[in-house]
Amino acid sequence: MTLSHLNEKWVHLMQKTIQIKIPAEVFWKYLAWEKRFELIPDINHIQRGDMIILEKWNAENNTYAGKRIRVIAKDVLRNCPGLLPGYCIISW
Repeated sequence: MTLSHLNEKWVHLMQKTIQIKIPAEVFWKYLAWEKRFELIPDINHIQRGDMIILEKWNAENNTYAGKRIRVIAKDVLRNCPGLLPGYCIISW
């Protein structure tokens, strides 16, 4: 077993799963990979490698629409010029 193989297993063990509500009118942009980032409140302390579940949210009746996309966070930006305190930008 190589060191990189061990690192991959360690990252998998440390991975969190975070669900994010995505408005129905924007969800299709994620599905088509036209949009690959999201600005969210930094309440879950998302880290690179965490699994993000983007769930289609129907705001009219406050329910999930049943569609979801699973992605892995590749980059997380915090404390950048122009970014509001308490928010982060995640990309996948």
